[in-house]
Formats: sequence, C-alpha cells, structure tokens
Amino acid sequence: MGTETLALGMATTTGTDEKPGNPTGTAPLRPGRNTVAALAAIKANADRRALNLARIIAAIRANGAMSLKEVADELNRRCISTARGGRQWYSSTVRDLESRVQRQTGNPNPEL
Repeated sequence: MGTETLALGMATTTGTDEKPGNPTGTAPLRPGRNTVAALAAIKANADRRALNLARIIAAIRANGAMSLKEVADELNRRCISTARGGRQWYSSTVRDLESRVQRQTGNPNPEL
C-alpha cells in the first residue's frame, strides 16, 4: 500500500480529507534551506527547556521521588507538558531529559 493510499485511508477513517502529519513536511529541513541553523536552533531550545525542567526534577527528587516513574508521575500530577506539548510523562521521557542535562552539565540532576 503506497503512502498516498495509506494517507487517504487514514483520512477516510478520521472523517476528514486532510492528510495526517506536518503540513510543511520536511521542507524546513531540506538542503539549501539553512538546515544547520534550523537544527542548531531546535537543539538550543531543547537544551534550554531541559535545564529549566532540571530544577523542577531536582525539587521532585529532593521530596523523595527516587525512580524515573515517580518523577514522571509527579510531573503529570503538576500538569507540566512535555516538550512537544504532550500531557503524559513516562519514565523514558524523564530518562531522556536527564541524559540531555547530563550532557550539558556533567551532572544528571543539577540543583541549579
């Protein structure tokens, strides 16, 4: 089944004529469109967000949360959205965020 056929099938099941996915697709990341600068900006924003959330996670851990699941549950309880606007934190999301912070600071749980 081709991509277009799959997209049309999904559109039919959702009751809309729109194709699923990003309307601009990968156009902003194609060569010749300043890809390096775009990716650098995306990474810088992710790094900034991770450092901001590291403070919150450090406070959660200081209050006794030991496991990644406990941290994720507390972030969910506080209604803190994920980087992509999701409403659900998972152990793996917390792990990835802590890994990003560790790459930046050398410390997985900095008390900034």
